[in-house]
Amino acid sequence: MEHQPHPALYQPKHRFRLRTTLIAAGVLVAVVPLAGLIVLITTGWAPLHTLDVNIVQALNLYAAHRPGQVQFWKIVSIVGGPTVLRIAAFLAVVLLWVRRRSAAVLVAVGRHAIWHTFAKLNGRMVSALIPHHTRLTCDDRSIECPVEA
Repeated sequence: MEHQPHPALYQPKHRFRLRTTLIAAGVLVAVVPLAGLIVLITTGWAPLHTLDVNIVQALNLYAAHRPGQVQFWKIVSIVGGPTVLRIAAFLAVVLLWVRRRSAAVLVAVGRHAIWHTFAKLNGRMVSALIPHHTRLTCDDRSIECPVEA
C-alpha cells in the first residue's frame, strides 16, 4: 500500500504556514551572516581589514594591466545600472498602456515600486550601520591605487 500524504497539508492555511516558515528561515539564513559581517566591519576586525586590503590591491593590480577589461566592465555597469533599467521599465509600462492592459500596468508598476522601495531601504540601513571611516578608498594609506585606466 502506498503512503498517501495527509490531505490537511494541501489546505491553503497549511500551505501558507509552510511558505511563511520557509521564508522566515530563508531571511534568517541571509540576515545572520550579514549582521555578523557588519559587526566585524564596524569593530575593525584586523583579519577582515587585511583580507579586504589584499583583495583590493590584487584587483587594482589586475585592472591596471587590462584597460580594455576595465572599459568593458564600465559599460556593463552602465547598461545594467538603475537608469537603463528604469527606462526599460517605463517603456514596458507605456507598451502595456498602449495595448490597453491597465491591470498589467498596475501590477508591473506596483511590483517595481515595492521592489525599489525594499532595495533602497535595505541599502540605506546597511550603509547607516557601517561607519564611513571603515570603508576603503584610494585615500587609505594601506592601499596602493594605480593611476586611473
